Amino acid sequence: MSLPALWKWLRIPLLILLLSIILFTTLFLHPSFPPLTTFKIPHYSSTPPTPSHYNLTTTVAVASTTQENTTWLSHSLPPTFQTAIYVADDPNGPLHPPLNKGHEPMSYLSYIIDHYESLPDISIFIHAHRRSWHTPSAFSNDMSLTLHSLNLSYVQQTGYFNLKCEELPGCVTHINLTSDDYDPFIRELGTLRDTWPELHPDVPMPETLGAPCCSQFAVTRELLQRISRERWERYREWVVKTWLSDDLVGRVWEYTWHFILTGEAGRCPVQRECFCRAYGVCFGKEGELEKWLERKKAEVEGG
Repeated sequence: MSLPALWKWLRIPLLILLLSIILFTTLFLHPSFPPLTTFKIPHYSSTPPTPSHYNLTTTVAVASTTQENTTWLSHSLPPTFQTAIYVADDPNGPLHPPLNKGHEPMSYLSYIIDHYESLPDISIFIHAHRRSWHTPSAFSNDMSLTLHSLNLSYVQQTGYFNLKCEELPGCVTHINLTSDDYDPFIRELGTLRDTWPELHPDVPMPETLGAPCCSQFAVTRELLQRISRERWERYREWVVKTWLSDDLVGRVWEYTWHFILTGEAGRCPVQRECFCRAYGVCFGKEGELEKWLERKKAEVEGG
């Protein structure tokens, strides 16, 4: 029998044998897997912190009052974080500002002054509440989740980082200091303009100011110490002596911190880059982050 005739006769049995071998090895020699639909496909990729992240000393400076519950700080922060909890209305407490005035700026400034010579690598300034809209909705408005996700190496690289990546409210040019128009939603506008020479006597007033809201941020020791302790004391003295209400003092400093620490009038992040670099929440395509944030916001609002 010629080879072509032999191949024509054997090809069907050989094909059946090959398929049988493949079927056997698939069913019996390889582990079985559940259907793809049972896997929870993540919405984003997580970027792990660099090794230096774990070597950075970090203190969370908290502005609080006796009416606020700060017990969550003792068990819900990353284990290497230290705390400095300032209680504004407790003059007998271990940490307190000289006067209960001006909301969080008074406590933040007191922390910087009190610890100026022994600041950690990174100081994180936050309000006392664990959950609030002041905290990124990406982490269910939960400060504990936010701080557990924060990449300290990124903070060390940038020097100053507002914990909110969302642009609104506050960006891009939230406050037009050249405008005389009254805006009931930006009550601090006229106040910022009027108090600029008091806070920054040697610095020209910019045309606009813009930064994410809410006065919660992380900053390195180098940036804090680039400003003399005496100047920090003058800032606190301004809070003590100002005729402004506590609310307006807080609003003025909300859009002053980034300028004092960075010298930039506008400090508005690109939301997509901010979440990826600072928190490891990274998306590959345009629009995916926004859709994910909308879902997270709906989850929070839905309880």
